[in-house]
Amino acid sequence: MKRLAVVVLLSLIALTVAVQSASAGPRSSGAAWPTTQRAIAGTIASGVPTYRLTVTGEWYDGAPLSGMVGWGWLSPGLPVDSPLANLYYGNLVDTGSNPPDKVVFKSVAAHPGHDEVMADGPFRNHDLDDPSASQPILMDISRWGLDFSSLGSILLRPGRVQVDIANVPVDKYMNVYLCDPVSGGADSIIGPGGHGLTDCPPPDFTAGVATMDNGGDTDGATACEWVSPNTAPWAATAGSITSGAVTMDWNTAVHSRILGPRCQLVQRPGGLLRFSLTNVPAGEQFSFCGAGETTLPLPPVVTSTSTQTPLVVTIRVPKQVPGGQDWYITAYRSDDPQSMLAVSDRVSICSFSASRTVIKRGGGVRLRGRLEANSQTATLLAAPAGTLRPSTVAARGWKKLATLALINHSDYIGFLSRTLHPRKSTSYVLRFQDSWFVPVFTPVLTVRVKG
Repeated sequence: MKRLAVVVLLSLIALTVAVQSASAGPRSSGAAWPTTQRAIAGTIASGVPTYRLTVTGEWYDGAPLSGMVGWGWLSPGLPVDSPLANLYYGNLVDTGSNPPDKVVFKSVAAHPGHDEVMADGPFRNHDLDDPSASQPILMDISRWGLDFSSLGSILLRPGRVQVDIANVPVDKYMNVYLCDPVSGGADSIIGPGGHGLTDCPPPDFTAGVATMDNGGDTDGATACEWVSPNTAPWAATAGSITSGAVTMDWNTAVHSRILGPRCQLVQRPGGLLRFSLTNVPAGEQFSFCGAGETTLPLPPVVTSTSTQTPLVVTIRVPKQVPGGQDWYITAYRSDDPQSMLAVSDRVSICSFSASRTVIKRGGGVRLRGRLEANSQTATLLAAPAGTLRPSTVAARGWKKLATLALINHSDYIGFLSRTLHPRKSTSYVLRFQDSWFVPVFTPVLTVRVKG
C-alpha cells in the first residue's frame, strides 16, 4: 500500500505493541523516514474464525531477523493502496537477540485481501551507523493484500537491487523505500553518496522513494521518487540481486515544511497551519492527510503550476484531534496511483485552556492542559494581553510565572491545574520540550479582567 514518508516514533510504539499486542502509534522506518499509516489496537471479535500463521523473517543472507515480527490488517473499507487506510495490529512480538527461525501465530483472524505481515527493525543495530555500498541496513519489510485464511506461512526476506541517486552530497546517507503499492515493500538505509545496493521486496516492486535526514525532526522532509517505466513490475527474488538499476536525481527532490518558527509548531485542535511544498514540477497534484491517533483526510487538493513557485496551503487541524500527541501533515501525489512520493512535517497538538476567559478583578482562573512533551516540567509565562506568541526561545517581552510539573498519563502528558488571580488582562503561554526535545510554546491563552 502507499507508505508515506513522514516523521514518527517507532521504538516507543514497538515496546507498547510488544506488551499489549497492539500499537498506540504510527509505524516508522527510522528517525526521519516513517509513514502516515496508523497502527491501531486490533481486537478479534468473539466467534470469528482464526488461523495458524507461520512467519519466517530473514536477513538478505538468510540469517534470522532479530526485531519485531507480526501480523495485522488494513482498513477493509478502503483499497490497500489508499493513504488513508489504517493498519490494525493483531499481534507484534519481539524476537529478541537470538531470534527463532520462524514465529508461529496460532490465532490469526483473516480479512481477505487486506491482511498484512511485517517485520520492523532496524535490524543488526551494530551496523546501523555504517551502511556501505554493498551492505544496506534493512529497516523493515512487509507484505500486504494477503488472505490469512488460505496463506498458512510466509517468508519475509528481501532481495537487493542497485540504486543510483545523482547529486546526493557525498557524506549523506539515504533511506530508500521500494514497493509494489498493492503487495509489499522493503525499506533500508544505504551508504553515503546515493549509490549502492538497497533492499527490495519479493516478488516484485514498481515504485520507490528516497529520503534524507534533514538534521533531526527540525525542518520538514525531503524526498524524490522513482516509478518503473510503464509501471512494469521489476522481479525480485529473496536473497538475490535484481538486474538493472533504480535511478533517481536528488535535484528533483520535493521539500515540505510547516511555515513559521520551529518553536511555534504547537497548535490546538481547530487551529490553522500553513504548509509549504517546494520544487514541485508543473502539473503534479498533491492531496493531504493528517496522522495521529487516526489518519484523516484534509481538504486541500493542489496542482503545481511551476517548479519555481512554492505550493502553500492553509490547513486546519480537525477539532476531533485530541491534545497531547504529535500530528503529522503529509502531502502525497494523488494524480499517479503508482507514485509513492509523499513529504510531511510535524506539529504538536496541545490543549491549553482556562476555566474562564473573562473574570472580574480579584477573581480566580484555573489553567490546565495536555501536551506531547519530553520533559518533566513546563514553564508558565505571562505578558500583557495581546502579546504575540514568542518567535524565539528567549521569549522577550514575556515574564516567567511558575514552573509546572508535568504528569504522565497513559496517553498524554498533562500538568496539574494552576489557579491564578491576574490583576489585569493577561496572555499566557507554556514553554516545554516537545517529544523530539525541541523547545516550543503553546498558542497564546488570554484572560480578560473586568472592573
